[in-house]
Amino acid sequence: MVVTMQFEKGRGKYRLKTPCVIGVSSKANEVRFNTVQNILAVKNKPCTILCAADLKDLDESRLGLSGSPSQNGEVEAIEANKECVMLTGSENEIAEKIVEIIRQKAGGKENL
Repeated sequence: MVVTMQFEKGRGKYRLKTPCVIGVSSKANEVRFNTVQNILAVKNKPCTILCAADLKDLDESRLGLSGSPSQNGEVEAIEANKECVMLTGSENEIAEKIVEIIRQKAGGKENL
């Protein structure tokens, strides 16, 4: 499987062995409009459709959700809290402030 990954300053292609897990960002669902030039370029290209029977030496028990080596767990939405706190001081003072903020958020647990 060949995967293209987009970076800030370009793209990278990776060849992966299956089975593999691929994460996709929300930008994958953004509509990208084709240009007339691209539409005409692919108009006469062949489109090959394969099914499981077309693939040689395929263990069909490994296909689909029941054959997947990984299963999704429960997915739940997390409410984002975009609170920003500016910390000043020396590195040690800032580290102590961070620990104090974490303890406050955790309900004052001292073993954090």
